[in-house]
Amino acid sequence: MKNVLRAVIDTNVFLSALLGSESCGQLYEELKNNSFLPVTSKELMEEIEEVVKRKKFDLTAKEIDDMVTLIGKKSKNVILHTIIQICRDIEDNIFLDCAVAGRADYIVTGDKDLLALSSFRGIHIVTPSQFLVVLRQSR
Repeated sequence: MKNVLRAVIDTNVFLSALLGSESCGQLYEELKNNSFLPVTSKELMEEIEEVVKRKKFDLTAKEIDDMVTLIGKKSKNVILHTIIQICRDIEDNIFLDCAVAGRADYIVTGDKDLLALSSFRGIHIVTPSQFLVVLRQSR
């Protein structure tokens, strides 16, 4: 039996999936199909909920609830232990913390500050399109 890839998915990827991004939408479908194990934390779930509820995105309560519920059901929830301070944008460190705590293989993001790292402690930092390629190759 193959190991399932573990990935921390950045909030911007989930938001982009709801807003119509093709690659992010495909990644969201891969999540639904259990193609990988998302790793999250209480703090990341709170951020996802806060961001997708912003009025400027004009998402319905059902869209938001469906996404948050799905992520919660499918994810391995971890407790953050380390305080990593390496990103140019300090708010992005939470994704590194979560990936380390959850022994993730990947961080999937559209954030240039995270992508600039390319990897962290052996964890690959990739775009949604790059992660889709990895998923397809792992089948």
